[in-house]
Amino acid sequence: MRLGFFLSEAFGSMRRNWVMAMAAVITVFISTAILGAVLLKAGEAAQMAAGDLPALAAGFGSAAITGFLALKLLFAVIQRTGLGVFAYYCWAVGIAALIARGMQA
Repeated sequence: MRLGFFLSEAFGSMRRNWVMAMAAVITVFISTAILGAVLLKAGEAAQMAAGDLPALAAGFGSAAITGFLALKLLFAVIQRTGLGVFAYYCWAVGIAALIARGMQA
């Protein structure tokens, strides 16, 4: 959905259906790349000790729940305030990341 919001803002004069379809197509391409990476690394996962699987499952579950809750919060904020507030947030985080990266160099 995030990609759909970006595309609808970038191509605001175009039809919303086209933007959502384009977001779906791009998502399929990204999902295919992720699936390919998972398949390439599957051999390494098969060599893990059985004792590591619960920790891996807990990490996967907590990441999924946290991501889902973050998206719900983002969508709620966007519905209440629009994309303007989110755009300022993105600018602030981007600038902070650039400053932090500059301090490391």
